[in-house]
Amino acid sequence: MGVYKAWLIKLAAVCVVLVMLVGGFNYMVDPLWAFDHANPFNDRQDSINEREQKSLHLAYTDQEYNALLLGSSRSTVVDQHQFEGVKMFNYSVPAVSIEEFNEYIHFAKKHGHELELIVLGLDFFTTNETRKQTEFPSEYFETVEDPLHRFKTLLSMDTFEYSYKNAWSSLIDTEQFVRRYDRHHTAEFQQISQEDKDELIKGDLRRYKGIHYAPSYQYHSGYKNQLQQMVDENPDTDFIVYVTPVTEPLLRLLYEQERLPDYTHWLREIIEVFGGVYNFMTINEVTTNLDRFYDAHHFYAEVGDGIAARLQDEEVEEADFGEWVTEETFEDHIEEVRQSLEAEAQ
Repeated sequence: MGVYKAWLIKLAAVCVVLVMLVGGFNYMVDPLWAFDHANPFNDRQDSINEREQKSLHLAYTDQEYNALLLGSSRSTVVDQHQFEGVKMFNYSVPAVSIEEFNEYIHFAKKHGHELELIVLGLDFFTTNETRKQTEFPSEYFETVEDPLHRFKTLLSMDTFEYSYKNAWSSLIDTEQFVRRYDRHHTAEFQQISQEDKDELIKGDLRRYKGIHYAPSYQYHSGYKNQLQQMVDENPDTDFIVYVTPVTEPLLRLLYEQERLPDYTHWLREIIEVFGGVYNFMTINEVTTNLDRFYDAHHFYAEVGDGIAARLQDEEVEEADFGEWVTEETFEDHIEEVRQSLEAEAQ
């Protein structure tokens, strides 16, 4: 009996040590961004689930923000540190729906972030009413706001797997993540071969032709109401709105699929709500240069820097990148877009 008891004590001690090692390693790397420390083991962070990761950061770290940047995965590589005069947090998440934005704004304000400015990156694919919303932020918020959740994750072997990958990438300087963050929440897409990029672009064009630009496309009947709700519920907050760039082949596909009237209607609704929009989704020096993109619609971080500069009315190298469009200039702008797309289609 004494031998059996001693064996159990040793086993329990080993288990406790293993749990402490796993928990300590997960805390040190912090792949879910629930804490606020930086070290050589977490310099590179995988984008695991940005809805949870970014919400944990807003809820529990000591960082205080007075501005948000909202958008899809395209906008994740717009550097929040490029905006002067505000403490910006990039709350962009993949495959976002227009219905999600207000929930992220409310969550940030609930956790003490008084918002003076919201920079809103809009994507044409979110105007498709037949594209069903698949992510519901309230489900993530319920998980994040469980006071024990971030400590439970420290004991998770799933978290340990992410921690190991992040630590390995940080120490060995490997490019194993499609989109990675540093500890200052600056994101970038990995560089890939031209052959791999060509395959990604072909896949994107097939998907957009069959889904986002398909004959079944219907313009989102409540899109403008969602935009207006953001303005109405945040009367003391300034908005800067931009339309994200995509590559020339994807723009040309939009025209070929006869979606230009919907694109026109979309821009008009944005301007009616916000008074103006920076339109990067045109034929310009950036969108015709595929080297500036990871695939057909995700741009590299250097393009994100150009967007941030243009939104602050700074000069950018490509003079035709990001035109400010208002009600007064709308008709001329749309005619220029139409003519450029017609020229590319010939």
